[in-house]
Amino acid sequence: MDWEPQMTRITNPIIEAIKKVEDYDQLREQLPQLLDKADVKKLTESLSQAGLMAYGTGVEGQE
Repeated sequence: MDWEPQMTRITNPIIEAIKKVEDYDQLREQLPQLLDKADVKKLTESLSQAGLMAYGTGVEGQE
């Protein structure tokens, strides 16, 4: 459940941009700025922790 609020920080600005543009090319021009402004810190931290936990689970008992 924690991933949804983290993703909305990234997806909401993109969805708003989609609503405002008239074609795909306009959106494509805006994407780099939108991604530069995206707050991905919490999402990155969560994915890092999940990856480490998954790795630990996978190597557990392989000694």
